[in-house]
Amino acid sequence: MAERLRAMTEIPLNQACEVVRVEGALSLRLLDLGFYEGSQIYPLYVCPGGGTRLYEVKDTRIALRDRDAAEILVKAVNEHDSGKKMLHRFGR
Repeated sequence: MAERLRAMTEIPLNQACEVVRVEGALSLRLLDLGFYEGSQIYPLYVCPGGGTRLYEVKDTRIALRDRDAAEILVKAVNEHDSGKKMLHRFGR
């Protein structure tokens, strides 16, 4: 059974995911930023007040509005499968 695709905003913090498809009006801009098929993404932080989240993609941290991040469809990836350990921690 194929894994269900989810919007990137549905992935819990510090859970690795992989981009499957980018949709919407900003798709070209998101592709330029590194959000393309096969890219590993790490949600790192939800900004106070909501509406914006911080992600790591290609060793770069990028803040995206939730409405833009929702256009990126991903599948969850186990940390073991991702080839990269989550060492990043925000907050206290």
